[in-house]
Amino acid sequence: MTSEKTKQIRKEFVESILEDIINVPKYSSFCSHAYCKITHLGLRLKAEEENLFNKEDCSNPENKNEFIERIENFLAKYIR
Repeated sequence: MTSEKTKQIRKEFVESILEDIINVPKYSSFCSHAYCKITHLGLRLKAEEENLFNKEDCSNPENKNEFIERIENFLAKYIR
């Protein structure tokens, strides 16, 4: 695969994960749903090292957009 094709596939994968995280089921909290998705990808330790799931940011609905942006940057960094 070409480098551009790989980048495009990676971008689409990250977008798919973000869409899934953003569209959290009604029965689940946004924070725990995002945590489970990150864990499922095998990135839990990296997320903890970077303090991705800071309780203040994660649990405050006013910070949701900022938190989503942090998740997007995190995924772009570690999805290879």
